[in-house]
Amino acid sequence: MTIGRNRSNDLYLPHPSVSRVHARVRVEGGGYGIEHVGSRHSLEVNGNPVSSCRLQANDIIKIGIYRYRFAEPPSAAPEPGTASRADADHVHLLLEVTRLINSSLSLKDVLERVIDSVIQVTQAERGFLMLANESGELEFRVARNLDQTALGAGQVAISYSTVERVRSTGNSVVLTDTLQEEALTASGSIRALGLRSVMCVPLKVQDRLIGVIYVDSRRKVKEFSRTDLRLFESLASQAAVTVEKSQLYEQLRQYSVSLEDQVRQRTEALAQANEDLRTAYADLRDAQAQMVQTEKLAAIGRLAAGIAHEINSPLGVITSNSDTLYRTVRRLEERLRTLPGGEKVGELLGMQQWAEAVQEVDQASQAASARMKSIVNALKNFVALDQAERKAIDVNEALEATLTLLQHQMGNRIRVVKQYGSVPPLTCSPGRMHQVFMNILSNALQAIEGEGEVRVRTEQQADQLIVTIEDSGRGMAPDQLAQVFEPGFSRKEGRVGAGLGLAITRQIVQEHQGEIRIESEVGTGTRVILSLPVRSVLGPPSHP
Repeated sequence: MTIGRNRSNDLYLPHPSVSRVHARVRVEGGGYGIEHVGSRHSLEVNGNPVSSCRLQANDIIKIGIYRYRFAEPPSAAPEPGTASRADADHVHLLLEVTRLINSSLSLKDVLERVIDSVIQVTQAERGFLMLANESGELEFRVARNLDQTALGAGQVAISYSTVERVRSTGNSVVLTDTLQEEALTASGSIRALGLRSVMCVPLKVQDRLIGVIYVDSRRKVKEFSRTDLRLFESLASQAAVTVEKSQLYEQLRQYSVSLEDQVRQRTEALAQANEDLRTAYADLRDAQAQMVQTEKLAAIGRLAAGIAHEINSPLGVITSNSDTLYRTVRRLEERLRTLPGGEKVGELLGMQQWAEAVQEVDQASQAASARMKSIVNALKNFVALDQAERKAIDVNEALEATLTLLQHQMGNRIRVVKQYGSVPPLTCSPGRMHQVFMNILSNALQAIEGEGEVRVRTEQQADQLIVTIEDSGRGMAPDQLAQVFEPGFSRKEGRVGAGLGLAITRQIVQEHQGEIRIESEVGTGTRVILSLPVRSVLGPPSHP
């Protein structure tokens, strides 16, 4: 019998690892041998490459990717030259069946092919395959008849005593003719079922029972022989390995499904974690809003000293002038009391000078009061950072109010050049827009060391209101410019981004559907350009 990849071989193995004519099985010396026919692919028996060897029962033959277990030959091997064709057919059938049941990894398919092959080999009327469950109990997995039809629940009556005998001893049982087996006279189940021949063999892997295969027949013409049993056992031996392989594959598939479920659960958990992260991010934004509020309060605190200075200066003028006026009036009263009647007329003629002095004092007091009022109004505009109402404001007036609050930082060292254009009102949150101007102008003033200049320009370009603020400070390097909008950016020795100042500024500008751009070079100063839509659709405030 020849084995190879060519279809003309007795055993056809269609795989590139097999040569066209790979090996030949022959009858020799009362048994069987196998020889390698000289192909470039090796032939192995029990893991060793061979060119020719005699086969023993349960030898493992490896041809390419295929592995076969050799069946024990019949007890009476044919003489050389007169080999029984039936024996050769048995070997061929066993190899073909082994190839068939190894051609699938599906446990269900393997079990059905095993029982169909067993019925084909033994010509039994019925065949049953039982596998051990996790507790070691045998369970029916496949039940078929001779024409490969599945048997129903009412057709699975078998000799359980025979199955139990095989399970407990691990040895095969064959009853060639139950009517002549004296030892079974006490077994009523076999007679009640009308069984004539019964065979049951264990499915074992390394002496571990994984199941049994059971066949029976009611026909007298088909009595199972010892030869049938040996062929059955050889087939069962190979089937056991295949079944376990399929079980392992099924377990692997189940593990894969379980792993997929775990991945799905992890994915769902990750999605939930992402949702939690979004919630945490929202909480972070709320916390940032609180930081914004803190930043605003800190900004107000930094301005407090300057505001006090600005208010105290005009108050000093008022206080001084009021005191002067008071003392002047007192002296006038005293003089009038001491003058003789004739002199009163002359003195009264000098009252014009006193009146002019009093008028000058009053004018100075009025100017100081107006200055105080301007400062207070500017402060009120800036402090109203939480004002939710959106309304139109005069950007030029807003810039002027901000410069008023920052006057104490300028002193006489910084000159402010104002180039206010004729621009339309801007719809915005007034307090938040004042905060934008305060942050930018404050940074511009702090960037100037010594004397310098700040230019403030407003203009309209199409539907955009442009505010440009330039300073003559030290400027920023490219790496500093790249991170100027990051929260916490600060560089006291040069250009300053105080804490969250510019980050908040950009956020407010974006809420107003606007843009902010900063241009800067070391040694040439910095230019901040705000572009705000005249009729903007405002986004929601980023903090309460």
